[in-house]
Amino acid sequence: MSVVGNFLYAASGWGIEVFNVSKQFNRIAELSTPGYAQGIRIKGDLAYVADGTAGVQIISIERPEFPQIIHTVDKFKNVGQVEVLDDKVYVVDIERGLHIYDLDAFHQKPAPPMIGYYPTRGEAFHVDIYDGKIYLSDKSGIHTLSLGRATVPVMMGTIPVLGYDFQLLDGYAYIVGYGLKIANISNPQKPKVISTIGTSRATSIEIEDGYGYIAGQQGGLVIADISDKNQPRIIAKQRTAGSTVDVVRNENRVYLANGLDGLHIVDVTNLHQPEWVEHFKGAGRPTDFFVENERIYVTTESSLKVIDGQRKAIHIDIESTTSVSAKDGYAYVAAGKSGVFVYDFSNPQRPVEVTRIQIPSAAINIQINEDLAYVCAGDIIILDISSPQNIRRVGRIQMSGTAYRLAFEADLVYVAALSDGVRVFSVANPANPRPISGYEMGGNALGVAVKNNKAYILDSDIGVRVVDFSNLGHPTDVTVYKTEKLPIAVAVRGDYVYALDQGNIMLIDVRTGETIPQDKNLIFPSDLMIVGDTLHILDLYELQAFQINESIFSLPVEDGMYSKHIPEYLNPYRNWLGQNFPNPFNPETWIPFELEDHGEVVVSIYNLNGSLIRQIQFGQLSAGKYLTKDKAAYWDGRNQIGERVSNGLYFYQLQTGTFQQTKKLIVIQ
Repeated sequence: MSVVGNFLYAASGWGIEVFNVSKQFNRIAELSTPGYAQGIRIKGDLAYVADGTAGVQIISIERPEFPQIIHTVDKFKNVGQVEVLDDKVYVVDIERGLHIYDLDAFHQKPAPPMIGYYPTRGEAFHVDIYDGKIYLSDKSGIHTLSLGRATVPVMMGTIPVLGYDFQLLDGYAYIVGYGLKIANISNPQKPKVISTIGTSRATSIEIEDGYGYIAGQQGGLVIADISDKNQPRIIAKQRTAGSTVDVVRNENRVYLANGLDGLHIVDVTNLHQPEWVEHFKGAGRPTDFFVENERIYVTTESSLKVIDGQRKAIHIDIESTTSVSAKDGYAYVAAGKSGVFVYDFSNPQRPVEVTRIQIPSAAINIQINEDLAYVCAGDIIILDISSPQNIRRVGRIQMSGTAYRLAFEADLVYVAALSDGVRVFSVANPANPRPISGYEMGGNALGVAVKNNKAYILDSDIGVRVVDFSNLGHPTDVTVYKTEKLPIAVAVRGDYVYALDQGNIMLIDVRTGETIPQDKNLIFPSDLMIVGDTLHILDLYELQAFQINESIFSLPVEDGMYSKHIPEYLNPYRNWLGQNFPNPFNPETWIPFELEDHGEVVVSIYNLNGSLIRQIQFGQLSAGKYLTKDKAAYWDGRNQIGERVSNGLYFYQLQTGTFQQTKKLIVIQ
């Protein structure tokens, strides 16, 4: 993070975010970047963004409300930090070490010539310049380098301590990693650690007026009095949720970047009694997306993010968002028990909430077909959206199972209804939808796509099941295609079916039956959509976009705040709720989670209406990972009085301290 004047600039993984800190703290702009933004440096009217594998993005912030990428240097493996001083640019490539460039050449060329290079011993963390010397940290310590006229800097000395971050001031280095260490660097060839304070693992430090403001990985702010270099002492702490990864002070306020938990603001007018002021929440994990024209709508666990063709983004806070569809510049957002929100994006910079529609049960999915929106909420609620300013509820499809995903052809809607298989309804008269066909199978129907009367059904037990509905009274099996893992999304384009499972995308040639596996290095895919010649896949915190048969680019949408790269073996525990396994399940499942600190732990199970049906209380647990069957939360599929619950979709929630996270699971019989 960097604060310049009245503006705070944060690298947020998916891109950069700009906040006004002058009066009421608020976000005024967002801009997505091609890679994973890990650091930001402001110099004049330009922001230099360390953008991971996409290199360095140079962004004009002459108008902070409208940041624009004006130049990219992309000749790196994984950029973690950029420092700009005088006429030089220092780029920390986490995997390759330190690259040094002439500032003018760096602005003008996509592959400028290096004027200096220093390979580190393992991963590189941080660079700073002091008294004409370069200080660079890696896993083996902090090295003092002299550039001189040589292309390869010469190492003069090393401080053998781990330093994720450090500041250099008045002949001293203030280093954070395992606690705070102060080193005398008046003799660059023989730097010496003179004092140490024990803290939790720390990732960032800012020095001001004899005090050190330290970001602790276990969450929160540590304030140290460093006026006596030989005997520094901690004078105050302020706990926050999440893992704090960056800290910056501006006047009497300290801003803490807490990963996916967002930004915390602490008042330090009284240094001995810091006061928590405000929490600016991060959006969390993406849950769904929709592409219309050049605009991408992404729902996360607590927001709607809209990204245009120039990567500019708008962010709207909405709790419990699960699904989004769009039509003619209007976004329709399913938000659980809050119903459906409708936003007008005719002016993308000033979206307007048009209305909110209450739904009898929790809205988990919304899909649009022509002028009708179909909301999956146990049953299916049909809304007339021909006039977005005056949306009317026109019909309801009553389900014996749970409506999960939909597909449309002509005046028919095909419903993937989990354990109830696939149900087909005529909506020629939306006010009076009629059941006209159905198909039952051994597994659960997790999705469906339809073309020319053939339904491509995601069967949880097999993969893709092809069923011919030409005779609606007697649908017939055509064939099945097995997927390696649980299938989660399907789409049809031309002569190909695109089936996404938990690890890969598979193409099926419907003319020959040939299957073509496509390894796209997916991490945790959850949905796909085909628009024109582009295949979009939502993969954890990224929206991957592929030209059909040819990979072209990756557009990140993750909304966590600035996160420095930390080696895997040093990562602290975090508060996290994983996906239950197996899922769908019968009769039992395990729910993995992780705790960043000891505390009371409760896992609760809710039905679609939000009613509590089971609570699993652990009492006090220690910080750590609870991922395997012998440690994870166990649920036998029964309610609080021992009765087996019915098939369908349920929500499970982890509560510990101030942390709370909710996910979905599916019960089958």
